[in-house]
Amino acid sequence: MTEEINTTKGLKFFSSNSIKIATFFGGPLAFGYMMWKNYLELGQNQKGKTILIISITFTILLFSSLFLLPENFVNRVPQYLIPLLYTWAAYIIVEQTQGKILKKHKENGNEFYSGWSVFRTSIIAILPILLFFVAVAFIFPQNEMYDVEITKFSKNEQETLIFYDNLNTNSRVSLLKELETIIPKWKENR
Repeated sequence: MTEEINTTKGLKFFSSNSIKIATFFGGPLAFGYMMWKNYLELGQNQKGKTILIISITFTILLFSSLFLLPENFVNRVPQYLIPLLYTWAAYIIVEQTQGKILKKHKENGNEFYSGWSVFRTSIIAILPILLFFVAVAFIFPQNEMYDVEITKFSKNEQETLIFYDNLNTNSRVSLLKELETIIPKWKENR
């Protein structure tokens, strides 16, 4: 932001550190909301709307891609890496767009939002993300195939365990005949 903006005592901003912390814990939605609030204080409503729309779009794309990417790829990515990356990107964006204004505001001893406001923003921003995951879990059951396979496994296991009950009561010949049907079930379960 190259234009000079007077930061007077009447204005209240989220600091760059507050935005960074809230972004890490609350995700891109927290970043977008806080930047939007800062732009509203500056009277730059259009820039605020733009950053809010971008953060909502980014959040949707980010968390949707976690469902579209192969599971083995997603599992290999360390869990802390994604939040660190979007927090780092958010910090750069804040410094590039509002960094000078926020530093000048601080130098003038003006007011910033409290830590409680940052905490509340983080909690509120994470709620839609959690609701998204809960909705996806109920809409797209991920374990139908697992349920089918575990049912088949359990059935095979119950049928093969009868063999051990018959070890002391049946003859060797009948036990050998039983093994002909039991061994394929063990192999299938393995």
